[in-house]
Amino acid sequence: MSELTITGKLIKLLEPVSGTSERGTWVKQEGIIETNDQYPKKICFSAWNDLIPILDKKFNGEEITIHFNIESREHNERWYTEVKAWKIQ
Repeated sequence: MSELTITGKLIKLLEPVSGTSERGTWVKQEGIIETNDQYPKKICFSAWNDLIPILDKKFNGEEITIHFNIESREHNERWYTEVKAWKIQ
């Protein structure tokens, strides 16, 4: 899969959530970015573990670039898609 990136304004950070799995503890934080297109789109992305401190240094309205993967999973015959950041600039 080719590298996916998006640049836009950070418009909201949601509260982090945490939990424990078989692999240990984890932290996830979601944010909303608005694209700079002619018709701007809002996209919810997720950041995990070591990316959270980077998000803590960002401010609403600040332009950021997110490098991400798109991942879908099935649960109880419903599909859920996540925009999962792996680098934030």
